[in-house]
Amino acid sequence: MKILLVLAYVLCIYSSFGTISPDSGKKRQRNSKESEKSKKFDTTLTAQSIIASHSIHSPTSKNVKFDTPTLVFVTPWNSKGYDIAKEFAFKFTLVSPVWLQLKPDSTKIGYKITGDHDIDSGWMASVRKSSNNKAKIVPRLIIEEWTTNQLEALERDEWRLSSIGATLAKFCEIKSLDGLVFEYVYAQAHAAKNNGPGHHLAEAIGNVFSANKLLFIIPIPPQPSAIFSHSDMDHLIDSVNYFSIMTYDYSSRSVKGPNAPIGWVDHCLNEWLKSSPPSKLLMGLNFYGTLHERHGASSPILGKQYVEILQKNPTAQIDWQKDYMEHSTKLVNGDIIFFPSQMSILTRLHLADRLRIGFAIWEIGQGLDYFYDLL
Repeated sequence: MKILLVLAYVLCIYSSFGTISPDSGKKRQRNSKESEKSKKFDTTLTAQSIIASHSIHSPTSKNVKFDTPTLVFVTPWNSKGYDIAKEFAFKFTLVSPVWLQLKPDSTKIGYKITGDHDIDSGWMASVRKSSNNKAKIVPRLIIEEWTTNQLEALERDEWRLSSIGATLAKFCEIKSLDGLVFEYVYAQAHAAKNNGPGHHLAEAIGNVFSANKLLFIIPIPPQPSAIFSHSDMDHLIDSVNYFSIMTYDYSSRSVKGPNAPIGWVDHCLNEWLKSSPPSKLLMGLNFYGTLHERHGASSPILGKQYVEILQKNPTAQIDWQKDYMEHSTKLVNGDIIFFPSQMSILTRLHLADRLRIGFAIWEIGQGLDYFYDLL
């Protein structure tokens, strides 16, 4: 019965695509796109099959399969992501290099923007050119080094809140940025004493950005909680363009298992849909995996590392875990790896598409080359 329910769930994902076709030409184009994104992959994998095919692109790799927003993160410490962003920019709506920090400062205004030395104008120009100016550059800005007292004081200081919003908008204009991804929820939560985190800072920035036609995206936890609740989303809904839901890192060092079991992801997305239209939500999608040591810790693993491990373990047992819709890799020494596969990624893309939700990939320097054929 359990297997039948899972199969029914998969069929539901594969068959539930909403479409709009104002004319027959667009209908033919839509049908072609539907056929490509509905492609299924064999769940039977071996170390040899992954080693042989992970760097080979399909004939349709240049085709865009999904029309919902796609946010991709790029990190300086995985420089391959910079090249991926340029090569596949036409598939991305939002490109977020992890460059910037908002830190406290001893000057009169009390804050400073750091990380601007990482801004690469030439790379941004290449991304925009490759995408025919479709891709918007929205660097991540993260709150760092603020104490609880400093954050609480900031939330009460209307002048400084307004100043930060105006300063960031001017910064975007000067640096030719299209907006920002503002990562503050977890840092801001530490400033909360009784009623959850304050969101005056995010609201102040979002309102200024909206007035200046700049994009404003906020990463949020996978599920509503004291850190970020339905009421918090209700409060910010008009100040934010997208909420990026971090639907990954389901397992931990103490509870070893999958990265993002499909049932959990589905539940998280539907929970946030209670407070937001789908057009403002992005499903988090990990392009990294997790290595669970048999008698030790769990740690992230990148695509390059995964392939190297498979090369050293050609007899590794790779199984499709139906309950999670993820592949697991068991090594001879007993270590287990959960690393994304084409089938696991496609299943989650179909889920987001069925709900008309976009997706946010962390991050494009970490995955295998043939992952980008799916987008």
